[in-house]
Amino acid sequence: MKAGLALATAGFVVFGSTAGSAFAGSGGATAGLTAREGSGAEEGSPAPAVTTSGASPAANGAGAGAAGSAPASGGGGAAASASAGAAAGPSGSASASGSASASGSASASGSAGGAGSASPSGSASAPGSASASPGGSASPSRRPGTPAATNTTGSGGTTATTRRVKVVSDDALGTDKRGAGKDTDAPDAVTIAEIPGDPVAGPSTDPSATPSGSGVPSASPAPGVRILAAPAAPTGVSVTPLNSGVSVAWSHDGTNVDHYTATAFDADNNSIESCLGGTAAALTCDIAGLTPGTAYTVQVVAYGSADSSEPSEAATSGTVVPGPPAVPTGVHATGSTPTALTVHWTAPSSPASAIDHFVVTSVEDNSKTCQTGSGTATSCDVVGLTADTTYTFQVQAIGKGLVGDSAPSDPSTAVKPGPPDAPTDVTATAVAPNTLRVNWSAPLEPRGGVKKYVATSVEDPAKTCDTTDGGSPYCEIDGLTAGGAGYTFTVVAQGMGSSGDSAPSAPSTPAVAAGPPGVPTGLQVTAGDSELAVEWVAPANAGSGLQGYTVETVEDPAKNCGSVDDTVHACTISGLQNGTGYTVRIRANGVGTSGDSDWVSAAKVAPSIAPDAPTGVTATAKVEAITVAWTGGSAGSGVQKFKATATAPGGATRSCETADGTGTSCTVTGLLAGVTYSVAVQALGLHGRDSAWSTPAATAMPQAVTVPAEVPPASGTVDSSSGSAVAPGEQITISGSGFAPNTTVKVALYSTPTVLATTTTDSNGAFSVPVTVPAGLNGSHTVVASGVDSNGQPRYLTLAVAVSTDNATSTGGDGGGSGSSGGSGSLAVTGEPISSMALGGLLMLAAGLALTFAGRFGRLGRRSE
Repeated sequence: MKAGLALATAGFVVFGSTAGSAFAGSGGATAGLTAREGSGAEEGSPAPAVTTSGASPAANGAGAGAAGSAPASGGGGAAASASAGAAAGPSGSASASGSASASGSASASGSAGGAGSASPSGSASAPGSASASPGGSASPSRRPGTPAATNTTGSGGTTATTRRVKVVSDDALGTDKRGAGKDTDAPDAVTIAEIPGDPVAGPSTDPSATPSGSGVPSASPAPGVRILAAPAAPTGVSVTPLNSGVSVAWSHDGTNVDHYTATAFDADNNSIESCLGGTAAALTCDIAGLTPGTAYTVQVVAYGSADSSEPSEAATSGTVVPGPPAVPTGVHATGSTPTALTVHWTAPSSPASAIDHFVVTSVEDNSKTCQTGSGTATSCDVVGLTADTTYTFQVQAIGKGLVGDSAPSDPSTAVKPGPPDAPTDVTATAVAPNTLRVNWSAPLEPRGGVKKYVATSVEDPAKTCDTTDGGSPYCEIDGLTAGGAGYTFTVVAQGMGSSGDSAPSAPSTPAVAAGPPGVPTGLQVTAGDSELAVEWVAPANAGSGLQGYTVETVEDPAKNCGSVDDTVHACTISGLQNGTGYTVRIRANGVGTSGDSDWVSAAKVAPSIAPDAPTGVTATAKVEAITVAWTGGSAGSGVQKFKATATAPGGATRSCETADGTGTSCTVTGLLAGVTYSVAVQALGLHGRDSAWSTPAATAMPQAVTVPAEVPPASGTVDSSSGSAVAPGEQITISGSGFAPNTTVKVALYSTPTVLATTTTDSNGAFSVPVTVPAGLNGSHTVVASGVDSNGQPRYLTLAVAVSTDNATSTGGDGGGSGSSGGSGSLAVTGEPISSMALGGLLMLAAGLALTFAGRFGRLGRRSE
C-alpha cells in the first residue's frame, strides 16, 4: 500500500486452571488499529490495545466449530466484526476460522485461518494472511513467514490478563528511494513495544502526553517477537562515467539485504537520479539521465528484509562527471616545418579524466590528421601539408570507455605552412643616449606564425636586438656611438618551430644616435710653481655636439681651469700648493641634454720650484769612461738627485746618476775609447720639476783597455772551466765579474803576454769567454783578465795555471784558484821547450853509437890483415 499502512494486532494467552473455547466477536473483543489509508488517521498513529473477554453473545457453543460474519459500516473509519468457533481438544489445542468484511470509504475482504496449540505456559502462535481488494485502500499485507498475532482467553467467559502493545511504522524513505517493484508498503522501521500501566485503564494514549507525539510511550520489544538487525553499510563504492550517466559498483556480503538503491546527488546535495540493485546479490547498477559535464556523488543504501529492519547507513562515492567530454576550445595552428603545422587547443575542464585522446582533422582535407597519445596533450603536428596552402582544423575529444566523444570544435583560423614574409616599413629613432628604437610592420603573410623578430645594424652586425615573441612591433639597441653618419637596420621574422625565417627586410633610413661626446685623449700635466699646465686632444667623436671642457683637480674640484671653450685644448690650474700632489681630470661637455663624456685622469703631479742648473762641470777621461764633477745650484723645492749625460757625436748617450741630491760627481761608463763626448749635468727636482742642463758642456775622450807588459796586481781571481791544470791546445772558458757594465775585457796568457780573447761585460759587469791554450806550451803560466771598474779605473783578475800534456787525459780542476794537478810543483819554466832538449839528446846518442860501431869494425879489419 502507498502510505505504508501499519496494522498492529497482538494477543497474549493467559492460561487458567480450566480450558475452554473462545472466540472474538463484536461484543467480546475489540481491535484497535491505525489505518493509513481508508480511515483518515495519520501515518504512524497508535493502535488501541487488544483486550480479550470470556463469553461472547455470538458464541455458537463450546467444543464445536462455527462460522459467522458481521457487517460494519462507517463514514471513513473501518469497523470489523468476526465470529469464530473454536474447539478445545484433550491436548488443549484450538483452531479457528473466520472471515471479515468492511464497507465504507474502504472495503476489504479476506480470510484467515489458523491452528494453534496452547502450551502450559499459555503461549500460542498462528500464521495468517490478508489480501487487498482492488477497489479500495490497501489493507495490511504481510510477507510470508511473518508471525500473526494470536489471542487466547480462559474458559467459561472469564477475562484474561490484558497486555497493551504498539507497532510503530514509519516509511520515511518513501517509494522513490526503494525502487519500483519492491515492497514499497514495507515500513522503514518496525518497533513492537509493550505499554506499561494499568491493564484495564492503562495510561493515556493522548499523543500530546507521549514522546514524539506517537500516542504510546516507548518500551522494549515484547517477549517472543524477533527483530531483524539493519544491514551493514555497503563499502568500496566506485563510479565510472558513462554517456549522460554513471555506472555504480559496490561491495557487500548480502546479510539481511532485500535490495540496494544507488542515488546521484549534485553539488548542492540534491537527489537527481537513482538506480536499483534488485537483489542482495546485485552489486552494480547504472544511473541514467544525468547532465554531461556536471559533477555528482553517488550514495548506495542497503535495504533489509521486508518490515524487519532499518536501511543501512549510506556509502558515498567520490566525485564523478558523466560524459561525453565538452568540446575543445581555443583551436589554432602554428608553423612546425615548411610542410607541417602544429595544432593547439585548450582541453575541456570537465571531465578531463574521462578523455582518452584527441583527434585533429583538416576541414579542407580530412586525410590530413593527427592524434595525441593521451588525454592530457594539447597539441599535435599535422604533417605532409602543401606549402603555402590554406588549412583550418577541428579538434575532437575522444572519451574513455562508454562516456562518448565530444562534438568537433569550431574550425581554427586559416593558416598556411611555411616561413613568414619579411617585415615592412622598418624605421629607427633615437629614444635615449646611445640608443635607437627599431620599428616595423608585421609581415603581410605570416603563414605558420612569427616566433620573434631580430633587428640588425647594417654598419655593425654586432649591434642587434630581438623581441621575446612574434607580437611586438619594435626593439631597442643600446651601446651605439652617438653622432656620426648614423645607423641603418634590417629586420628578420623568425618562423614558428622549424618552418624557417623570412628574408631580411629592406634597410631603414639612417638614424643618428643621440649621446655625449667621447673622452678627450693625450692628457698631459706639467708642474709649475704653484700651478699645473694641462694639455689634451679633442675627442674623435663629438656625439650630439661638443660644448666645451671641464678641467679640475680630483682632490679639490674648486681648483680648475674655469670655463674652457670647445676649441681650446690647453689650460693652467693655478693657486696650488707647491710640493703637494694633485690628480687632474678632464671631461668633454655635450650640448643640451645629450650628456657629458666620462672623466679621464692623469697621474698625480705636484707643483714646485725647480732647482737651478749645476755649474762648474768638469769631465775627466777614464778607461772607457768619463768621470763628471759639478757644483749644485739653488735646490728650489728640493733636489732628488743629479744626472750627468755623455753624448757622442752621433747622438748616442750614456748617463750616470747620484744616489741623492747631495752628490757632486759620478762616472759615465761603457763609452767608446778614442771618441770625444760632450758632457752636461741636470738637477732632478724632488717634486718632478727638474733644472735646466748645465752649460757650457764639458768634453773628454775615454781611454782604451790595455794589457800590461808584466802580470799586474790582481783585484781578484778569474775562473777557468778546467781549473788551474790545463793541456796544450785545450779549449777552456774564462769568466769573471766586478767590471763596469758594457765595458771591454781582454784575456791574456803570461809570461810573455799573449791576448787570447777580447769581450764585453754584460749589464751587471760580468763576462764569460772561451779561449784556447796554445799548442806546444808547457810549464807554469798566468791568465790575466784586464778591464775597467765602475769608476773608470783599471781592474785585473788573474789565475795561475800549469800547462802539461799529462793534463790532456785528466783535465779539470777546482774551477779557480792556484791548485796544480800532477805537476812537479816547479816554478815557471823559461827558455827552450823540453821537447827540443830531448830530441838533441837522442841525436847525440845515435851519433855515439855510430862511432862505436865504426871503431870496432876498424880493429877487426886490421887484425885480419
